[in-house]
Amino acid sequence: MAGVFVPISTPFDATEEIDFDALTLNVERYAASGVFGYLALGSNGENRSLNEMEKYAVLEPRISGSHRVFDQIGRASCRERV
Repeated sequence: MAGVFVPISTPFDATEEIDFDALTLNVERYAASGVFGYLALGSNGENRSLNEMEKYAVLEPRISGSHRVFDQIGRASCRERV
């Protein structure tokens, strides 16, 4: 595997909800630049601020498409990791 993987931040709107339109726009811009894949939900992606459903929503097809996606799997407890 070779290529550039860019960290993706998770954008929020004025009500502190995930801004999926902005996320999609950012991913489209990254894809147009020729990146190989994305690093999602890391320290740039507000991993610790999102619940599990929100994390899955961020990782859905809007950021995968034909690119590889790596996400931050670290959790605060063993129960959450398993």
